[in-house]
Amino acid sequence: MALRRGPLSRPNVDSKPGGSATIPLEPIGPFAPSIQPKFLQPRGLSSLNRASVSGSFLSTQSHIVHVTTSPKFFEVCINIGNFAIEHHEVDISHVSSDSELFALIWDKYNSSRGIGLRRLFLRPRNVDFVMFSVSRGVKYGTGIHKKPDEFPPPTEIEKKRYHYLHPKIRMPVNVFLHYLHRARWNIFGEHAETTWLRRLPKKLNESILTQALPYDAANQNDQQEVPMTDPNLAFGWGVHIIDGPNHAVLGVLLAISIGVAFLVSGLIVGFAKTQEQGFGVGSFLLTIFASIMAAMYFQLQDQ
Repeated sequence: MALRRGPLSRPNVDSKPGGSATIPLEPIGPFAPSIQPKFLQPRGLSSLNRASVSGSFLSTQSHIVHVTTSPKFFEVCINIGNFAIEHHEVDISHVSSDSELFALIWDKYNSSRGIGLRRLFLRPRNVDFVMFSVSRGVKYGTGIHKKPDEFPPPTEIEKKRYHYLHPKIRMPVNVFLHYLHRARWNIFGEHAETTWLRRLPKKLNESILTQALPYDAANQNDQQEVPMTDPNLAFGWGVHIIDGPNHAVLGVLLAISIGVAFLVSGLIVGFAKTQEQGFGVGSFLLTIFASIMAAMYFQLQDQ
């Protein structure tokens, strides 16, 4: 039997012997689908290839490592006037040098000074290492309980609530104030070591405002009076920066006052033609200026 082929047909390779089949051939010409190799066909990926790609992607994702740093804080207390003390908690989790630490401390201190006369007439004069409390509901409710050389007791170190390098070494006041003063100018490359970063007491893992300090009898044996848990107060250890009068500014103001008194005395002598009246007015002005400067000095001391 002869096979009969249609106008666009091809033999069926799957037909059985002794039979016939007529299958239309695919059109040839501009309307024919392009014949591409498998690797050029975007939708021609086999399920095996898709599985291998997915597997390699997942294996890449499984090797991603997330590096986390445990939180660390440095507690700073600053006088803000009228016997009020402001507490600042400096996040030092990513600090790696003394200069970075004191740059953050200076930023907190500078922000607490405001823009009034305190910025002109006051400057840091002393530093105490203190045990303090912070009122949870009052903005300026920070109180100093112990000073000037208070460090967290050994039980706080053992329980990993605080850390500092042993043996305990107090940072000298003049060194602390020098580092703080140099941080004001942000000199690159200065104090890049970690000498005092490791030795200053640091709060670990969480803020003191998010935890309550539990009462521990072992602290009593170490003569460390730690208060019991209080829902209204949080206790911690840090530094207290104490301001004092800026003697340089006060000296300049005193010199200006003397100059003004001398100028007024000279004008009176020149116009009134009498020295007694001129020096009398000058002495009176000096007395007034001296009284004002003394009152200002004592007011600054009480801050």
